[in-house]
Amino acid sequence: MSDLLPNPYFYQQLPTLFSSGAAVIRDERGRILVEKPNYRDHWLLPGGGVDAGEDAREATARELREELNLDLPVGRLLSVSWVPSSAAYGAPMGVHFVFDAGVVPEAELRDRVHLQEEELEAWDLIDPRDAAILSPWGAERVWHALDVLEGRSEVDLFSVKKGGNAEAP
Repeated sequence: MSDLLPNPYFYQQLPTLFSSGAAVIRDERGRILVEKPNYRDHWLLPGGGVDAGEDAREATARELREELNLDLPVGRLLSVSWVPSSAAYGAPMGVHFVFDAGVVPEAELRDRVHLQEEELEAWDLIDPRDAAILSPWGAERVWHALDVLEGRSEVDLFSVKKGGNAEAP
């Protein structure tokens, strides 16, 4: 092995990282689609973890198909969140992406959405002002993503601090 290439053990010593992708899907009235997983006490944007061999946009599209039976184009990047590792939860650090998945009329969503019952209890369309049902961090991600969509903010990195709040630099 060349001295210029890192030893494979070097990579094994690097910190673990978790990555996920989520989508903002809006209806014609500006409400956002949220889902209630059976393994959490709060609602989430649709999406999930990035699997080996895919990027966050691909993971988001796959999760929309798997969780909600929606085959939507996953478009513009709206937000990136950095979450430090947590020894208390045994959680690795994470990078979480939010993308625009467009506007889909409510009637079409009601017709097309079929929940993945192994993971999800329900889905709904909510006014963005009610995004607190997502958790404090989830709500801030939604509000920032909508600010980007509506031209009030730029795509930027949010860092989740120890108090659980996201902060833009």
